Amino acid sequence: MTVTPLGIIRVAVLGCLLGLTGCVAAPPSPSPTGAVTPGAEALPTPEPMASGSTEPREPGPTRQYQLGDSYFDALVDGGPRDGARGSVTRNADGELAAYTVVSGDGFEPMLARFGIEAQVLINLNAVRRESPFYFYAGDIVNLDPHTITSVGTENGRVAKGELPDPAPAQR
Repeated sequence: MTVTPLGIIRVAVLGCLLGLTGCVAAPPSPSPTGAVTPGAEALPTPEPMASGSTEPREPGPTRQYQLGDSYFDALVDGGPRDGARGSVTRNADGELAAYTVVSGDGFEPMLARFGIEAQVLINLNAVRRESPFYFYAGDIVNLDPHTITSVGTENGRVAKGELPDPAPAQR
């Protein structure tokens, strides 16, 4: 999906107008039969965790990154879902570091799980993966812009692609 400057302006103006008038979106009314609307499945929102900890940590200031032509905030795990049921690893700062693919995982569901655009996931993994779109059970997908050169595998192998420019310092 491409976002145009005019689209951003329209959303901003609409948000301002709603805020000035005191209007808020009403929550959808529950279905009288208890039926669930397809695609409306509520997913749990995981609490941010420090690396190796089971205690919730206070969210810190949002970190923003530039990687090639992509700008993005530190990634957030929206929780397992169909097509993205693998496990995540966090770095020492508590941010997402890597994702381990399980059978049945796919590109689009991973984008939805981490709330990112396709180009961000591609840039995070272009150095160590040959294909950004095909995943094998056991693959390690990099989610940390500081470990592009050291984290990630594709079908048990490591590619030797070029680091996007600009990129954060590597660990």
